[in-house]
Amino acid sequence: MDVLYSFIGVNKKLDRLARDITFTQSINLVTTLSNEHNNSILDRFCLLILQRIQHNIECLTLNSLSVDRVLRTGNYSRLHKLSLVNLPIEMACRIFNDESSLVYIISHQITHLIVTINMDNIAEDILEMFKNVFTNIFRMFRNLIDFNYSWYSDLSYSAKAFIDLPFRPFYASNISCLNVRLNDLNDCICLLNGHLSQLHTFIVEIDWIRKTSVALNNKEIVPNLKCFSLISFRQTIEYDAKIVPLLRHMSKLEKLTLSLIVDRRNSFIDGNHLVNDILSKMLDLHTFIFNIITDRVIIEEEFLPTSDYILRPLIEKGYNAECYTDYSPMNNSQCHIYSLPFTFERMHMLTNKGGDPKTMNFSTI
Repeated sequence: MDVLYSFIGVNKKLDRLARDITFTQSINLVTTLSNEHNNSILDRFCLLILQRIQHNIECLTLNSLSVDRVLRTGNYSRLHKLSLVNLPIEMACRIFNDESSLVYIISHQITHLIVTINMDNIAEDILEMFKNVFTNIFRMFRNLIDFNYSWYSDLSYSAKAFIDLPFRPFYASNISCLNVRLNDLNDCICLLNGHLSQLHTFIVEIDWIRKTSVALNNKEIVPNLKCFSLISFRQTIEYDAKIVPLLRHMSKLEKLTLSLIVDRRNSFIDGNHLVNDILSKMLDLHTFIFNIITDRVIIEEEFLPTSDYILRPLIEKGYNAECYTDYSPMNNSQCHIYSLPFTFERMHMLTNKGGDPKTMNFSTI
């Protein structure tokens, strides 16, 4: 956008260059318009530039400062990818709830959508609005293929900000890639039980993995799923009862990512379990990324397995992995097994050797 802003209107040669489709297929106004003092830049862009390039634009990235003005100004006949970044929840509700809104007018042509919400309040009515935006997007964007929905907040992490889905079909069945944060496993199963029949990639962060009231439909689970990522930062005792059966329904997976903290299991989650009970059922799997902690396992110190025993089945299958175990006199043993290179944004470091459990955060590059 800075290139366009500096070239257009300087001379005819630069003017033609700036309108070239190479420069105008993808427009990102977020980095340029970072605060309200950039109104003059936005005014000039909409008045002098946008009208000339609008029919070239295939991808738009906008924030709360630019979304209304830009969508009102142009006629984007080729637009198919829309990213709306850092929207206040009230604005998101307006944009995705009014059938006369500017977004609704172009919703039929959008196949790729990214929405990030700025959550500055976790009151119950705000959280209900967050959920409603998600469900309304599914209703509005009937041709959606790739959907990423998340939120940012300066507040302390709050589980209540996750989506709690209604138990009714409202989904756009064309979606092949979905990246979303959910409240519990009920929501995950609800999405997988046949409504998203074209789903190829499902990336989900779940707050609570606990007993579910929704049964997994053996006949209708997504048949085309090739990539599945499940991340949860809270302890669960439902790993064997819920997660393992869910994974066994995904026999056609080619890529699997798991980040879990499993509590009070009879034994460690080790290479033998992962290979024999999960990976052996996925004949097409070529990528397995994992970060799994088994906590509070009752085991005598003399029977604590060695790292070689824990890792060998994975190493023999060609996976690069590391692990550590920890023991306390209270028979509260722990095991942490993870793939290398470590690609997750955070790592929980659990230890019985003094201090509270620690979380290491990693910034993505």
